[in-house]
Amino acid sequence: MTTHMMNKSEKQRMHPTLDGADAKAVCDFIVDRLDEGKATDITVIDLKKRSGFTDYLIIASGTSTRHVGALAHHLALILKDHRVPARVEGDRGKGAWVVLDAKEVVVHLFDPQTRAYYALEDIWK
Repeated sequence: MTTHMMNKSEKQRMHPTLDGADAKAVCDFIVDRLDEGKATDITVIDLKKRSGFTDYLIIASGTSTRHVGALAHHLALILKDHRVPARVEGDRGKGAWVVLDAKEVVVHLFDPQTRAYYALEDIWK
C-alpha cells in the first residue's frame, strides 16, 4: 500500500484561502457552509452603511441547541482552514445562542426559541 503525503499547494487546493477576500466573499462562503450544515432561516443583513463594527450580519437557526453547537464548531473549523480568523462566543456544547466574529462578518446562531425571543432582525430593519 502506497501513501501520499500532501504538499502545501495540494492542501491549499483542498482548502483554498479566503485570506484577503472581501467581506462579501467571506459572507457568501459562510452562508453556503451554513446551508450545507442544514441551518434554517438564514438571513444576511448588510450593515456597511449603518454600522462601524461589521459589514455583514448573518443570523441563522439550528433545529436544537446541539445543532447550533455543531454548526458553530464546524464553521469555526472551516474558517480556520481557510485562514479567516474567527472568535467564538457562547457555549458551543449546549448553546441556545452562539456568535462567531470574523471581523467584517458576524454570525449569530440561535435555537428557534431564542431567536424568536431576541428578534435581532427587527433591530436592524
